[in-house]
Amino acid sequence: MPLFSILITDDQSADLPERVSENIRSFKAAHPGEEHVLFGEAELSEFIAAHFDTEVLSAFRTLRPYTYK
Repeated sequence: MPLFSILITDDQSADLPERVSENIRSFKAAHPGEEHVLFGEAELSEFIAAHFDTEVLSAFRTLRPYTYK
């Protein structure tokens, strides 16, 4: 079963910060042999649109990076 991580940034950069890269390496090391999928904002929007009602996608689009817990 794939293991998923989510990273939403305000600049949509494809380059991962070093701490994020380190975290992903650690995550993969803890789960060897498992596929890892990193979702960004675009991938999450596509997933939500395919699996949930439009209200959920609208709510997702109101979220701002770095403000949720």
